[in-house]
Amino acid sequence: MISVVVPTYKEEPNLEELFRRIDSSLDGREYEIVLVDDNSPDGTAERARELSDEYPVNVFVREEDFGLSQSVIRGFREAEGDQVVVMDADLQHPPEKIPYLLAELDERDMAIGSRFKESGSVEGWSLKRKLLNRGSAIPAKIVMWPMKLSDPMSGFFAFNRDSVDVEDLDVEGFKILLEVLYRNKPDFSEVQFEFQERKKGESDLGLEAVIEYMEHVGVILLDR
Repeated sequence: MISVVVPTYKEEPNLEELFRRIDSSLDGREYEIVLVDDNSPDGTAERARELSDEYPVNVFVREEDFGLSQSVIRGFREAEGDQVVVMDADLQHPPEKIPYLLAELDERDMAIGSRFKESGSVEGWSLKRKLLNRGSAIPAKIVMWPMKLSDPMSGFFAFNRDSVDVEDLDVEGFKILLEVLYRNKPDFSEVQFEFQERKKGESDLGLEAVIEYMEHVGVILLDR
């Protein structure tokens, strides 16, 4: 079975389209959506439960220790699938690429969606935002050297469950991929995708999350 882990905070407007597109991309395959919500005030969890009548959705609400990585780790621990996919709920990660990630798992431990590999791209980003994203990726690339990873900031990836020790993961901040790679050293490949601009809702990425990310990079450097 395939488990699609989706961390959420105030993503109610995107859920119906997200679930529909995941279901279409995994047509004929057994799967579950593991939605982990940080107690959203907009009814995200309630809407997901309503949609569970139509789609195989399991909803978990966290009421403390909020954070993207913490939600993803909770999703890992609740997931029942042999293969696990991680993606955002804001439709910036195209569900249609899930089968491409899963196909790589026949030969690899992990497949990572990349915005910057080959024809991968980002849609609608300003030059300032592109430079900021590229700049923030530099410390991650230094930390993960000699791994040849074009997009260490990606939040869209898949892995075989037996290749990652989910119980060993413990991280603050918003880039769980770094923790998974650093702790488990999986054999991985990259799959290009076009990163879409958010259509509904607002990003919850703020200064605090960026600071936590830099602290996490620092911890890994000290631990090497």
